[in-house]
Amino acid sequence: MGASDEVDDFLIGYLHTYLLAYLLPKRLSGQCYLIFLERVLPELLQDVPIAIRNQMWLQHDGATAHFSIDVRNYLNASFGARWIGRVGPVPITFYGESFYATPVDSDEDLVARISASAARVHGIFKSVRQSLHRRCQAHITDGGRKFEQLL
Repeated sequence: MGASDEVDDFLIGYLHTYLLAYLLPKRLSGQCYLIFLERVLPELLQDVPIAIRNQMWLQHDGATAHFSIDVRNYLNASFGARWIGRVGPVPITFYGESFYATPVDSDEDLVARISASAARVHGIFKSVRQSLHRRCQAHITDGGRKFEQLL
């Protein structure tokens, strides 16, 4: 990553073109998830510049362990309002409700599904960013007046 890189559409666990895989135990407790957040996540992010880490958001699903009081306290202290979850400052929105439509057969199957879902979300982020840039440029070009006809 160069000096001019931005957060753009990078996803934790889907940086560039590879998936950083860390599989949590099948029986996940709030304490185990807290250990992951405090000890493992910083290791996974060690190559991400601090300026980017300070702008990152964390999103997790609605698993019971993800919204224990200790986890929420840690997330509030570490991410402030930059985390998305079941009872977080920003409510979760699921992109792939079909993710668990069929049973997961193996860890490899789970990682493949996560990778495919991350790629879809990555594409959505890229599209939204490009649309926003195009709209801002149209607004500037039209001198701040209505510009919908230019889109």
